[in-house]
Amino acid sequence: MDREVQTPDKRWYQMNILPYIIRKENRTNGVIITFLDINGQIEVLKWYEKLNKRYESVIYALLHDIKGPLNNIEGLMRMLRGASGKEGNTKQVLDMLNRSIGNLRRTVTEFTDMQGSSTDSAKTTVPVNLERMVEDVQLGLKDKIHESNAQVEIELNESEIILPKRNVRSILYNLLSNAIKYKAPDRAPAICIKTEKSGEYTVLSVSDNGLGIEEDKGEVIFKRCTRLINDVEGTGMGLFIVKRMVKEMGGKIEVESALGKGTTFKVYLKGQQ
Repeated sequence: MDREVQTPDKRWYQMNILPYIIRKENRTNGVIITFLDINGQIEVLKWYEKLNKRYESVIYALLHDIKGPLNNIEGLMRMLRGASGKEGNTKQVLDMLNRSIGNLRRTVTEFTDMQGSSTDSAKTTVPVNLERMVEDVQLGLKDKIHESNAQVEIELNESEIILPKRNVRSILYNLLSNAIKYKAPDRAPAICIKTEKSGEYTVLSVSDNGLGIEEDKGEVIFKRCTRLINDVEGTGMGLFIVKRMVKEMGGKIEVESALGKGTTFKVYLKGQQ
């Protein structure tokens, strides 16, 4: 019989138990127990499991991130057709279209670079300009903001953080997108994006005046493929991705909500040196 056991000092061994047989008498007289050190193999397996989770998060995030720029490009193309013959309007739409294409290219490039790099490079941190990031995410969601008549207020008391750029973008994109999607039927979305310092963390909060979340659903919403409202477009992966990314970066996420009044997500990000 084989089984894996862990010692009090957290090391792993494979324990093999074999019967000790006295052949002349054809009977068993005890057992032979051997221990094989497999701590190295267990650590490798844990590393691969962590790596698989990281890449799974990136793939899900990429699928979410490219939707914004693609939808925005489609909307701008419609605007461009409507602006035909109006030189000033055409130039403005073309400028926005160019920025959307740039955002899409940047997202895909970051993903491609990460796939072709080492595991350590996949976690590369850079100074992220939060003001510019908010602008880029708003541009990616421009159509949804316009269609919903959403008003987005920005209050950035912390303007920069050193973290993986693609993670910060995905977190912000998902939270802002949800704030628009889950709007109350009788009022336009009023959204506030805020950053502030809290001890060792930079806190990114996204507040809205939307549908709100039932008190007992505060943890369920972060599970894979969870959708509380079926008539709203989505896959139920957004908040699952956000929580996983935040956890991987050593942070945490909290939600405060009142049904029918709105929701605030607070993301505690720990900048790296």
